[in-house]
Amino acid sequence: MNSKKSGLYFVLMFALFFGNLATAAQPAQAQTFNVLYTFCSQTNCADGATPNPNLVIDKAGNLYGTTQDGGDNLSTEGVAFKISPSGAEDVLFNFENLSTGVQPMGGLILDADGNLYGTASVGGYVQKRKNCGSSGCGLVFELSPSGSETILLDFINMRTWEGKAPYGPLVRDSNGNLFGLVNGFGQATQGGLFELKTDGSESVLYWFGGSKAPKDPNSGLVMDAQGNIYGTSNSGGAHHKGAVFEINPAGQEKTLYSFGNKKALQYGTRPAAGLVLDPSGNLYGTTSGEDSYGASFGTVFQLTPGQATPNLLYTFQGSPDGSMPMGSLVMDAKGNLYGTTWAGGMYGAGTVFKLTPTGDESILHSFSGQADGGSPMDGLVMDGQGNLYGTTLLGGNTQCPRHSGGCGVVFKITP
Repeated sequence: MNSKKSGLYFVLMFALFFGNLATAAQPAQAQTFNVLYTFCSQTNCADGATPNPNLVIDKAGNLYGTTQDGGDNLSTEGVAFKISPSGAEDVLFNFENLSTGVQPMGGLILDADGNLYGTASVGGYVQKRKNCGSSGCGLVFELSPSGSETILLDFINMRTWEGKAPYGPLVRDSNGNLFGLVNGFGQATQGGLFELKTDGSESVLYWFGGSKAPKDPNSGLVMDAQGNIYGTSNSGGAHHKGAVFEINPAGQEKTLYSFGNKKALQYGTRPAAGLVLDPSGNLYGTTSGEDSYGASFGTVFQLTPGQATPNLLYTFQGSPDGSMPMGSLVMDAKGNLYGTTWAGGMYGAGTVFKLTPTGDESILHSFSGQADGGSPMDGLVMDGQGNLYGTTLLGGNTQCPRHSGGCGVVFKITP
């Protein structure tokens, strides 16, 4: 697990088990909840363990994603998987050595031909590994529908300032060019946005950093029709507690909002998830930090183009509605938002929630941390019928040898 994700993981584990163990106030609505698949159901977790954020769904209803751990032998560090609508799993690819890449932390994206694209935070071709230590700088890969891997980019040399250790899901434009996030080098940079063109050339469009600029973005990206890219950072900004940013195709950055103003803590701090963009250009996201009372339960916000401050849509209370939303939201045709919280709820192991355009929140499921999963770090994906799908990092098979708290599940909810 790379240092950025590893640090966040242990902070969240501390908060979950020692911080906000919620007490039940009202029953969760669990009638529509089903576990589609439980990871580490096979010997030595050959089917994968601890799924990463961001599932993707095809037209037939098949789900695709990656895991941080597990695979067909004990040295394998993650798999790419496919799960059918009925819950059958196929392992498409095992990330089993540095040449193939290991620790695919960012999930996958899907093109119209069924090809999958993602990143591995560690590894790269052994003979080309330079200035990144013995583990390599990471890579960008493509998987065919049959699971054959093609390495599209090997981050091999820090002297070219191309970045290293890619993380988070990629975004793809209409021409097939890929965009993603990388760690920087030295003290002068705190992450970068790279572009990988279809001809194989790569460049870093923007290096994050500076006294009031966003730093260390660690979530997904979203792109509008003009090619502008939007995202969030968990740190940096004018008040050093995160920001919403826009980067245009020329690589120019604009900070749309900085969290942490002491007079505006009601909007929250430290966003840890990507954004949703509606047809009118409004952005929707979550924060995982302080509300107006200083409590770290999190918020849901809307940022309208040209507006100086966000609209506060919802403030989490911890119990029974959840706390610490870590995954990106998804929006239906009526403008309802759906998401997950890492902690809180009836049992302290997170929730799935629905938020109407008027700000009314309802709980679709409270996780117990047992067979139904626990601690969803992922956002949700929605099919054409409005069914919701997601993953949990923990729970499921609590006898999982890779993690004492369980190795996660894939679930389905019909709102």
